[in-house]
Amino acid sequence: MTGWSMENMTQAQLWIYRNQDEVRNQRWYVDLMYKDSGMGVYHLRNALSNKCLDRRLDGSLDNGDVVQQYTCNNSSKNQQWRAHMIPQQTGDTNLNWVRLENMSDGRCLDVTNASHTDGAKLQVWDCGWAWNQRWNIY
Repeated sequence: MTGWSMENMTQAQLWIYRNQDEVRNQRWYVDLMYKDSGMGVYHLRNALSNKCLDRRLDGSLDNGDVVQQYTCNNSSKNQQWRAHMIPQQTGDTNLNWVRLENMSDGRCLDVTNASHTDGAKLQVWDCGWAWNQRWNIY
């Protein structure tokens, strides 16, 4: 999370992976809530703040809506993410890629402008198969 924030409405961002104890802001608990059409629907809960990955609802549901952290609420569809397994592509050895579909309207977790840069913001966008919508949550 941006700036190690513990606050609601802090926008989620991409950052280079670090496998150390002091980077709990990069660690997420993947909490299975229920199954939908055979696929798991999850809360993604930050290990530092204990807040859930949340699609900001500011009225309309659109491409580009901000993804943030917010106090977890089991009944909020904007905090529920359905994991769709992505078929393996030639040369790809990772069998665990998923795209994460937000249950509020079916748009997917997406890195803005397909950026690989530290600090790139997360958003929701129409679901596709591009690399900026691939996640490994297992």
